[in-house]
Amino acid sequence: MSNINKKLFRNLLIPGVLGSITGAYLLSDFIDGNVIKPYISIYMIILGIIIIRKALQKNIVKQLEIVTESIKEMEAWKDQPIMNYEINIKTAKEKF
Repeated sequence: MSNINKKLFRNLLIPGVLGSITGAYLLSDFIDGNVIKPYISIYMIILGIIIIRKALQKNIVKQLEIVTESIKEMEAWKDQPIMNYEINIKTAKEKF
């Protein structure tokens, strides 16, 4: 458990448990389910949109990184043989 911030865990444990118990109690006994359904639906739709947007942004960033790396590799590959070829021609002319 070395990747867990123990101080943060302890600070969030009691309020999290109390909040979940209170919320479950209020939703089950005091608030009518038909009243809260539209709000929960809107909340879930917003969360879904956020998750999908973040997933697409990561893919776009990864694709851009791959494209820029391949372009850099192609440019390096393109320039290198031409320069070597020109240098080889000049050295060959100097030798003969």
